[in-house]
Amino acid sequence: MHVWYREERERKYQAKHGEGSRLYDNPGQKHGGLWWTYLLSLFFKTGIEVLFLYLLHYIYTNFNMPRKVSCDIWPCPHEVDCYIARPTEKRIFTYFMVGASAVCIVLNVCEILYLIAMRLLRLSHGGSVMLYWYVAVEYYPYGPFPRPHGKLESFISGAG
Repeated sequence: MHVWYREERERKYQAKHGEGSRLYDNPGQKHGGLWWTYLLSLFFKTGIEVLFLYLLHYIYTNFNMPRKVSCDIWPCPHEVDCYIARPTEKRIFTYFMVGASAVCIVLNVCEILYLIAMRLLRLSHGGSVMLYWYVAVEYYPYGPFPRPHGKLESFISGAG
């Protein structure tokens, strides 16, 4: 939504000031207030997921759905055994919800770490992350791995 808004502002600006003028370098880039808002929303989403898991763990001890619960809450005059319908299905669904929530938490943390790492990288290289990636690929085409030798190298180069 924000990208569409910025592209629309860019289009109106170009209509007013001419086709060659630009309001933004990259209307889709997250920086400034949008970056902080997005980062805070990730922290908020992660906090909600963790709170959900904690409450689910607190309500159902170890995410376990018991078959029988003894209760003595009003209007029962004495302790009564209450049987939960389909506890296995409920337990499986609870485990599925916990797994999906755990995956969301992991993805949110990875995205938070990625955003912070990219921001620190951009700040440490004077705003030129693309130049950093170009230099890294140019001088280290195999990444952090050692250069291949022998048959593998000839296979990669197309000679064998």
